[in-house]
Amino acid sequence: GGIGLYEEVPSPDNPSGLCGYLMNIYTRESYRRKGVAKAVCQWLIQKAKERGAGKIYLETSECGRSLYQSLGFYEMRDYLKLSADTAK
Repeated sequence: GGIGLYEEVPSPDNPSGLCGYLMNIYTRESYRRKGVAKAVCQWLIQKAKERGAGKIYLETSECGRSLYQSLGFYEMRDYLKLSADTAK
């Protein structure tokens, strides 16, 4: 797993503007359901917070959704995306 740090415009819910993007969390099948992915995520989240990240985002498959929800992540509503190749 990994976490990328980046800056966005500071806001009331993230005064520092520093954000984390949790990505590439993968556990081999024989190690799944043993707390490995959760421990990796917790460590990455802790490191991002230590560096001042006020928000952490991720994208998930249905398979990983319950893990991330157990860590406190929640669905974002009213979120739209415009890809560069579809912008007019």
